[in-house]
Amino acid sequence: MPNFLMAILMVIFVPIIEELVFRGILINRLSVTFKTKTAVIISSILFGVLHTDPLSATLFGVVMAMIYIQTQKLIILIICHCLNNLTAYVFIIVESMTDDTPDK
Repeated sequence: MPNFLMAILMVIFVPIIEELVFRGILINRLSVTFKTKTAVIISSILFGVLHTDPLSATLFGVVMAMIYIQTQKLIILIICHCLNNLTAYVFIIVESMTDDTPDK
């Protein structure tokens, strides 16, 4: 059961919250004070530092921000983010199933 809950959190809940916060709120708020490009960079860096791979997450944040600026549709970002996290989760599961580390 914990794996199922983890999957729901990682694949559905977290992407929704992160897109609402980082693209839906943060970019819009920062764009009032800064140029859009600066808002994208700031929000993407903040998004990145909250992840285990900050560089990749920052780049992902930039791409997602660019999509948001072009479309102004959070649902597209949420779907993309869910698919990204689903892919990562599947890789984690597969890796854990094929772990060849000897037991100690």
